Amino acid sequence: MKSLRLLLLLTAIPISAQTTFPAHPLDRAQILVWMDSGYESDRVIQLIGRVGISFAPTDDDMRLFVAAGATQPLTDAITHAKQSPAPAPTISNAAFDQLAKCVKLTSDKKYEAAKNACTAATSDDPSITFFALGNTLKETGLTQEELASFRSAETADPSIPDTHNYVGIALQDAKDIKGATKEYEQAIQLDHDYDTPHNNIADILLEKKDWKRYWREPRLCASREVVPSCCRTR
Repeated sequence: MKSLRLLLLLTAIPISAQTTFPAHPLDRAQILVWMDSGYESDRVIQLIGRVGISFAPTDDDMRLFVAAGATQPLTDAITHAKQSPAPAPTISNAAFDQLAKCVKLTSDKKYEAAKNACTAATSDDPSITFFALGNTLKETGLTQEELASFRSAETADPSIPDTHNYVGIALQDAKDIKGATKEYEQAIQLDHDYDTPHNNIADILLEKKDWKRYWREPRLCASREVVPSCCRTR
């Protein structure tokens, strides 16, 4: 009976029949920005494994990724990824250079200069450039500005689950738990195999001491049975 109840709980959670994100191979800007200073390296590895990359990485590209925090497994994934060159880049070289500058300055904790560099890039592919700006603002503690940037990225392309997750984190930091949960759930709807929003929901349930719902969350943190918490990636 207990096994049946567990099965019913799991099957009651809406899951897409097949993960379709991302629809196209990743470009340089997506890798640079979505890995979030290396904190989400595993996530980018997952996406590369699905669709490959749209460029032939140069030595300069690899040095940039490493300087931006890419882990060794991520650089290995990029090096060995299937390459399917795009007919045209989604972001100009000039905008990419500004993104690279923004990421470097953020790493150096030069946040005002980083903010200016990211802002200069936002005329190109706002789903990526505003995401980068949100990452920078996240480090400054300017929660409302951070949220506005991630919202702009979300509006530009609402099909990106990672953006919904980061909007959720900004909302959670602003104490809007209901709004954060909604964003995490949207991220899961778009990509059920994206672990971070699952863990973020579990973290909220843990903070609320909602043990019944906490243990119903089907994607358990690897550490949950060892320590009584599920940490947000960011």
